[in-house]
Amino acid sequence: MSIIPINREVWFGSFWYELENDLGEFKEIEVRWTLTIDVNDGTFKGERIDEETKDLFGTEVSVDGFKDTDEISFVVKYPFNYYSDDVTGELIPLRDEPHPGAKYHGTWNPIEKKYEGRWTVDLFEEPIGEFQTDTIVSSIEGDWEMKRKN
Repeated sequence: MSIIPINREVWFGSFWYELENDLGEFKEIEVRWTLTIDVNDGTFKGERIDEETKDLFGTEVSVDGFKDTDEISFVVKYPFNYYSDDVTGELIPLRDEPHPGAKYHGTWNPIEKKYEGRWTVDLFEEPIGEFQTDTIVSSIEGDWEMKRKN
């Protein structure tokens, strides 16, 4: 029986989203993060801590995914849901509501030696149609990137 080695990797990254103020103006927010993963034959598990939620959760959040040379996909699993107050920007915890998970998908940029892509959080599904058998998914999304720590 052979044992597949686990490779620990540390990545530094950012994700971006837009926040609308009470005047209807949009401001782009950058959130920096550190991702530590244990890679085993292309799949990985690990933790991420970001500047925005580290005080809200008080801990790193779990991450599961896969990567190869050209593609990466992972889900960030927050311990509970939250939202940002429109006026103050303060994060409001919803401790009894599970977070749907932030889904990240990206590709390798060989020139800049980084992964980059889009993230999505599905907020809710709304049934539509005569028999309510179809759904519309309301989501938020934005760009992200990460580089490996040397």
